[in-house]
Amino acid sequence: MRFSFSAIAISTLSLVSSALAAFPNPGKVSGSVDVHDPAICRNSAGKWFLFSTAPGIGIRTSTDRYGA
Repeated sequence: MRFSFSAIAISTLSLVSSALAAFPNPGKVSGSVDVHDPAICRNSAGKWFLFSTAPGIGIRTSTDRYGA
């Protein structure tokens, strides 16, 4: 069976949009973060990680994003 490019593109876009809609927005971060090039992510257990650069690679963790 042969699929057209547009059918594959539409299928891919619908899968990506549904995956993005299923992931919750992390919310607003307030206070002094004092990091350079921050990246934040959450593991499956609900623990948050904040990675930063300069000087070195800093890693901070939190269970609620408001403190350690």
